[in-house]
Amino acid sequence: QKIIAIRDANNDQEEGYKQFVELFGLKVNNNRDDGCNAPGTGETERKERYEQNDIIYGETGYFQRDILLIKFFGKKIRDRIGDSLTVDEVDNKVIDNAEKTLYISHSITGMRHLRDLFIQVWVAVNNEIEQHYSEEKADKIYEYTQMMTNQPEMPKKQRTFLVNVQ
Repeated sequence: QKIIAIRDANNDQEEGYKQFVELFGLKVNNNRDDGCNAPGTGETERKERYEQNDIIYGETGYFQRDILLIKFFGKKIRDRIGDSLTVDEVDNKVIDNAEKTLYISHSITGMRHLRDLFIQVWVAVNNEIEQHYSEEKADKIYEYTQMMTNQPEMPKKQRTFLVNVQ
């Protein structure tokens, strides 16, 4: 939780762990406070914290956010994912927050028109017999995409995409 991540990374002698962690020569911070989530400057702030600290407190979703930004958008937020993970409040994560799920993708309206094409490509790629290129196979794929573009219910943008790919 945000409150716990910020609390545990601060210098408060009664609640924070910062002074204790510093006894071992380690630096600690969080990726969850307002500075890390400010529009325009949040990524830079998180990058600095990841580089300058040994321990980062935060919520699972905020680490997931940074990993996805690195892997899928090429953001330079951190050089490495981390060497270890310590999970506190597991009961909170498993029981209290069981309804919170990170969805990497959702259904896209109209993609059903490409489903059959993707299935055929997947079968061809994973079928040992089909893995060798031939003009006949290329012609079959071309014919299939032609048939797909002639479906009247196919959205215009997808039809344009298929025509341009051919």
